[in-house]
Amino acid sequence: VKRGTPVRVWTALVGAGKRLPTKATLMGPTEAPYDCKLVQDFVGDARWVEVGGGLFAMDAREDVFRDGAAGVAVEMTATSPLFSAGSRMPSLQSAAAALPPGVFHQHLPSAVVGRVVAAGVTEASPVLLDMCAAPGGKTSHVGMLVRARGGAVAAIDRSYNKVQKVQQLCEGLGLDNVRCYKFDSARAVRKEEEAVADDGAGEGTWSDAAEEAFQAATVRFAKQKNAFPRIVKFVRSKAEGITRRDVEIRARTMRAEEALAAGEFPAGPPPWAHDTFHHVLLDGPCSAMGQKPLLSWDYTQKDVEDHAAYQRAFLVAAAKLVKVGGTVTYSTCSVTIDENEGNVRWALDNLPLKLVDARQGVVNTPMPGLRGWAGCGVDEDKLDWVLRFDPEVFDLGFFCCKFE
Repeated sequence: VKRGTPVRVWTALVGAGKRLPTKATLMGPTEAPYDCKLVQDFVGDARWVEVGGGLFAMDAREDVFRDGAAGVAVEMTATSPLFSAGSRMPSLQSAAAALPPGVFHQHLPSAVVGRVVAAGVTEASPVLLDMCAAPGGKTSHVGMLVRARGGAVAAIDRSYNKVQKVQQLCEGLGLDNVRCYKFDSARAVRKEEEAVADDGAGEGTWSDAAEEAFQAATVRFAKQKNAFPRIVKFVRSKAEGITRRDVEIRARTMRAEEALAAGEFPAGPPPWAHDTFHHVLLDGPCSAMGQKPLLSWDYTQKDVEDHAAYQRAFLVAAAKLVKVGGTVTYSTCSVTIDENEGNVRWALDNLPLKLVDARQGVVNTPMPGLRGWAGCGVDEDKLDWVLRFDPEVFDLGFFCCKFE
């Protein structure tokens, strides 16, 4: 096939759970009916569908399938009824727009993740964080599941436009227990809190006398304007070695404690103090290798390793932000070991987290295609505790696990 040759374009349809081959779209001269035979041989028992016809726009057929190929392969002059403008099947987005109010479409693995997060939420542990909230499907689902239990969800994402869309989605679904913030969740831990933990500043000098003076000052000056400078002055007059920053850190901690006790959002926007949330969802950036359909995948092994390393920064932040006894749910839409079992092993070896059974309260009966891979980082007796969605069973690859 050379440039300018009239061609017909065919694509393959495969059944649920079958991955579409990289080169399933084949082209050939219009007078060559063997195209159908080639597709049938290449895909196996898949059906073939004619997309249409046009003029080949590249120098050779091999150019279409080479690594990094881009541009127009065929200048279409005619399309089959299935793919014509008047009869094109609706996209997922347009289908979602047609759903009635209060209904949101979601893949099964994503819906399961929401239930894994919500399984541990009670009136005594109601404050949640979604570290990578966009596009908002899991955020809104978790918000729905925990609302009746007094649960509140803080949702963050680094893109302002994405945050706006998540907020609009939640508002459209009537969720008043979700609040969205623009922030990089890998940096969501308050820096001064880290400094206190690292070098002892403030924490080491905050004496019983300082605490007694602080409690008295907050009551004494609570209703006065410009109360904070007065509180600082009072505390410093009653306790030696106390700085303004020490009082500021203690005041922020108090506000967070009051908000948590009331089942409300943490005090103010991120960054947040250590031990702020009862439950954390980390559905972080990943290679998305489990998504379908994929006609090509240009990632290298180094790209996968870089993704896994990037996800660890989020895991570190999650381990700091979750309260002792709280949970961290980690998920990806990837099938790679590095991003899944590999990161589970890394978290267990480097963070104060332990693996718990993600199925508890969610998956009540054994299901095929939900087991972690052996020899990849998860202990043999805990492979059933992680949910690795096999694309041969669930039509897409996904991974979910839960830490405490």
